[in-house]
Amino acid sequence: MHGGRWAIAGFLYQTLGSLGHVGQIAVSDARFVDDRVKSLQLTLEPEGGGDARVEYFDKRIVEQYKLRESGRTWSASEIIDEVLTDLLRATASDVQSGTTAYRFVTNGRVAAEPFRELLEAIAKIGPTPNPLSALDDREARYRYKKRRLTAQAFFQQILEGLGVVDATAEQLWGLLSHFEIHDQRTEEYFVGLADDLLALVVDHREDVPSKRDALIGRLFRRARTGEAISPAKALSDVGINPQRLEQRNQTLHRLQTQTRRALTRHDYIRALDARNSAPPQSESFMTVLTGESGQGKTWQLLRLAHEYISQGKPCVVFERISSLEQLERALVGVLWHESGYDSSRPLVN
Repeated sequence: MHGGRWAIAGFLYQTLGSLGHVGQIAVSDARFVDDRVKSLQLTLEPEGGGDARVEYFDKRIVEQYKLRESGRTWSASEIIDEVLTDLLRATASDVQSGTTAYRFVTNGRVAAEPFRELLEAIAKIGPTPNPLSALDDREARYRYKKRRLTAQAFFQQILEGLGVVDATAEQLWGLLSHFEIHDQRTEEYFVGLADDLLALVVDHREDVPSKRDALIGRLFRRARTGEAISPAKALSDVGINPQRLEQRNQTLHRLQTQTRRALTRHDYIRALDARNSAPPQSESFMTVLTGESGQGKTWQLLRLAHEYISQGKPCVVFERISSLEQLERALVGVLWHESGYDSSRPLVN
């Protein structure tokens, strides 16, 4: 694939990545103010560097997408030459210093160990007013372009090789200290993220592919203008009611809050749990945990509840339930009544 066709394929990959963001933001990363989902913004082809910018509540993400034919492996020099230059330009317009993550997203594999090791060294040091002097200048442990360099020399080599006019060591330090590599992110991966979102809000599951294609088309058009996009607006533009997603997120938020309270009520502290692993998370309709008194059943269940909310999954802890009828009434209450629905219909007919 060459020329225009490859450019179109690259832009489609970037759009699919952005579509995945719509799903991730809307489903997993919603924050609440007065129990309302606070709006987030996604900008494609933003001014000032990067292919996409996501505005969170207390941070932003600037992403650079790179599609590789056959998922070829990236070297350190390729990342520095083809990725960092554009992202470094984004640091100049970063008004939220220290709160921006810079992501390199690719379908290829990144095996650039010297570069990864430098990133780890910079992350361990943290913010510093003198980037060069903060790095080691004695041990030549980094192999780069057939030379062995100290961490300080490697950093200086990157800065000089980027070719960005007026770029400073402080800017490069800020970029590398918040630089993330997301490799082996295929088109199928991003489609899966989008489909997981759409399955929650479409009326019929068979509508998912057509709604996904409609969202891609909408993002294509927005990318031409550089407009900021909210996930809710993107969904409503293609005929999906975003309130369904808001209601889902409110319920998930409420359940997780109640579960955290239950953990606190029982004095459950994950760091004090001596068990190496959590009990298995069953996909079956019901799992019964049995055992003699004092064997740790309660803490096993609390550990499992902790695992669920840590993964962003719905979970609620009920106590003093002695029958299935009581359990069903409790679930109807937390899922329906606390969501504002005046309904007592059973969960299962």
